[in-house]
Amino acid sequence: MSTYTSYVRETGIDGTSVQLDSLGRLRSGVSMEPFSSNGNPSVFYVDGNISTSGDGRTWNTAYKTLAEGLAAAHSYMSTSANRAWAHRATVFCCGDSFTEDLVLGAEKTDIIGVGSCDGKDRPTLIGNHVPATTNVLGMRWINWNFAEVDSGVIWTCTSVCSGMKFINCTFQARGANATHGILWTLSYDLEVSNCYFDTGPSGFSTGCIVIGAGVSDKIYIHDNVIAGAVGIAVSATYAQVAGDLIINNNVFRTAGLAIDDDSALAVVTNNQIISAGTIGANSYDFNVARAANNVVTGSDNTLDVPIKAV
Repeated sequence: MSTYTSYVRETGIDGTSVQLDSLGRLRSGVSMEPFSSNGNPSVFYVDGNISTSGDGRTWNTAYKTLAEGLAAAHSYMSTSANRAWAHRATVFCCGDSFTEDLVLGAEKTDIIGVGSCDGKDRPTLIGNHVPATTNVLGMRWINWNFAEVDSGVIWTCTSVCSGMKFINCTFQARGANATHGILWTLSYDLEVSNCYFDTGPSGFSTGCIVIGAGVSDKIYIHDNVIAGAVGIAVSATYAQVAGDLIINNNVFRTAGLAIDDDSALAVVTNNQIISAGTIGANSYDFNVARAANNVVTGSDNTLDVPIKAV
């Protein structure tokens, strides 16, 4: 990878070769080399355990709230004078748990949880979040534990959220009134990967992941553990134009339907489904003509879905 970045510059700020890490950020030696322009930083720090917010540029002068860190990252990314439209910003966060209902997002930004909260190897964000800032495209949440504060939807994502990714995160339904982990509507390029919906069979009554009505192209849900009352639910009026909804290589443990695809459009492959219902209408609902290599265990049997011809 250093071969390609050498066209940008032969060496980094510490004299070593410039490389790209797995998240596409420039690194030189062992330290990250952030994008910056006109003296403006693209890396910000949030520590929920400090008493007073600083300027967010170091751990010693970190912001206290996520809202501040996201606002700073979004300002960097959306200011044309920074020439940052093709860059990525980074927000590092620690601090046990944050209780915030986020309405801000940060365009083209990685929000990375570090440290730990109680027994989890990541910080916790408690709240119901509805990003409304214009163009929070390409936002990625990495290594977070999400929990709803009392009821409803943890993440409500609409057209401003295209390109959003949840990577190596957990979703907790802390109360009996939690309805959704993620509600995704009228947007494109959602990816949920290596996440754990840590709810038991009773959480998220509408669905751990719910795909709403209208066009939402290019959705990829893969390599997750999804436990809840309902796993993935897809609206009957969900539509796609230029990209599939792919549900691949997940493990489901649900009280009822693991996948409830009323649109019959989802591509469903390589999933392991364990449902408390009987096999068939009580454990899954998807178009078997768009499915392959799934195994479903219900209260009465275990079957390949679709059944393989002998």
